[in-house]
Amino acid sequence: MLDKDPRCLMLFERACKSARTFKTYKFGLDKFLDYCHKDYESLLMVPITELEEILQDYCLFLLKRVDGKEISPNSIQTYFNPIWRFLKVNRIKIDKESVTQFYPDKVKLGGHDAITTEQLVRLLNATDTLRDRAMVHFFSATGAR
Repeated sequence: MLDKDPRCLMLFERACKSARTFKTYKFGLDKFLDYCHKDYESLLMVPITELEEILQDYCLFLLKRVDGKEISPNSIQTYFNPIWRFLKVNRIKIDKESVTQFYPDKVKLGGHDAITTEQLVRLLNATDTLRDRAMVHFFSATGAR
């Protein structure tokens, strides 16, 4: 009896730690496959140097989206994580650095400054329970998020 999913996809699913991770990773991998007009099995048949060029082109495509403010520069790695996992589980060894060298620098999106004493007092005044007050004190004292 033949399974409807190719073996390479079944291996990929098994390599994901949870069903949710697999669903998210499969979505990201499918987006890449749409970009390069390949399916799961045909991607694995592409010669390594050609595959590296496809991955570099995909990175450049994503960088244009970063420049157009469509996506965050911090998300580029997230777009590639499913691809790296799929290739690794299917024993395709590529020079990842040939792609990752194009990743943009990470951008700090928030939390540049600690909250002020006035903001802390407003938070404490807005709490209704001792539990919430304790949490506000804990987070402000430890810098946790």
